[in-house]
Amino acid sequence: MKTRHILWTIAVLAICGACVQENIEGIPVEFNNANSDIGLDIQYLVLDVPDDIVLGNIDQIADDGTYLYLLQTQSAGAGVYVFDLASGSFRTKIGNKGRGPGEYVVPMSFTLTGDGICIIDGASQKALYYGTGDGFRHIGDKETGDVSYFEQCDSGGHLVSGNNSYHSNFRFYDKSFLVMDSSFTAIDGMVDKAFISGYITGPLKPAYRYDGKVRLYTQSVPVVYEYDGNDMSPVYSLSFDGFSFPPLNYMKKISRGGKDYTGILRESGYISYYDFFETGDALLALFMAGGERHLGLYSKRSGLSRIWSGEGLAEFSPYEPLFISGIVRDRFAIALPVSELKKSAMPSRLSRLVRDASETDIILQLAGVL
Repeated sequence: MKTRHILWTIAVLAICGACVQENIEGIPVEFNNANSDIGLDIQYLVLDVPDDIVLGNIDQIADDGTYLYLLQTQSAGAGVYVFDLASGSFRTKIGNKGRGPGEYVVPMSFTLTGDGICIIDGASQKALYYGTGDGFRHIGDKETGDVSYFEQCDSGGHLVSGNNSYHSNFRFYDKSFLVMDSSFTAIDGMVDKAFISGYITGPLKPAYRYDGKVRLYTQSVPVVYEYDGNDMSPVYSLSFDGFSFPPLNYMKKISRGGKDYTGILRESGYISYYDFFETGDALLALFMAGGERHLGLYSKRSGLSRIWSGEGLAEFSPYEPLFISGIVRDRFAIALPVSELKKSAMPSRLSRLVRDASETDIILQLAGVL
């Protein structure tokens, strides 16, 4: 089973707050099954992948209205691949693996910048910029330091990211989020960390843009924040019926002595991490609890919600393990490799697409709510 946890193996741990903070403002959103009559609207887009390219586990996906961008972080085929959004035809791969100009070793995440794309390389700790108007030509690099993802704000050219640092000699070490200038120099820190640790679990990029602003979240607190270029404020306060986040005393116990607590937490009954996605109509959280994946979906219009668990996840998607890779056409996007789909049962409409597709193709499932 693929793991998407980012793990920094540093043996220093100092707990400085509760894992679940009380009295946090924000619109309350509860994922539950009390009113589970929530309808799904599923669409498909076949991506025509060349025979010499192998795409499987897609870690991040987004579109700019013209192109579709897929990031694969693992395997020899790691990189960002570009497809035509309307037809699904393959356009190009951005950059190549290596240490030369425009090359990367460990592509951690990407950010669409408006006139191009930026890929964060975790090995060189650089941000690699490419333009969209000239065949995605490499146009420059910037040193990032310990930054694995970011989003840029329209106001003042600031960048916003989660804070990976835990060293007390760093000015903002105890803040959850960093505000940086265009050279990736931290100029401010926002929101106290629930706890400070060299071990971090979570999705590759817990940040996204919505309605012209940046929204971010952490793995320790079920709150989605928004940065508008000046202030960080809570937008949603999340709860999961039947599931809870670990209390402070439990975190102190399993992390005592600076040991790696992440494996214990993943197998506990508590929520160990969650991915959060938002469209104009719905909110979605894919989370781990008790060593299993669960998916919560909430309709903004009706207030109805539902949680899928275990074998019930097949109702949402036929591909196991289930990953939501991003938002495409204002829908939740799941990348389904044709080679893997042929091994499992699937809806008749999807079955017809698989029958006509090439073995290397990807079928993009785009899910919305009715």
